Amino acid sequence: MLRKLFWNPAWNDDLFMVSLSERLTLAPSTHSIDEIRARITRQAQRGAPSLSPTSQLQFRLVFISRGDASDASAIVTETTYVSAPFAAFAP
Repeated sequence: MLRKLFWNPAWNDDLFMVSLSERLTLAPSTHSIDEIRARITRQAQRGAPSLSPTSQLQFRLVFISRGDASDASAIVTETTYVSAPFAAFAP
């Protein structure tokens, strides 16, 4: 259990994706975009082996939060970033 506290690759990867997303929202950089694209591409290739060599991928960041104090039951969605389409397979 103690080892999992420090060594948890899946959790660390998820935290890194959150960090990249936050950075991309606040101050877009090619590093953040490239890292997110690379991770999405790897995941898509593993999960969808039927992708063709000409397939295109695109991602968007949507932040979801509860409404303000006057309407706490409302759910607010805000799209903060939409990527340009990119190749599912790097050339």
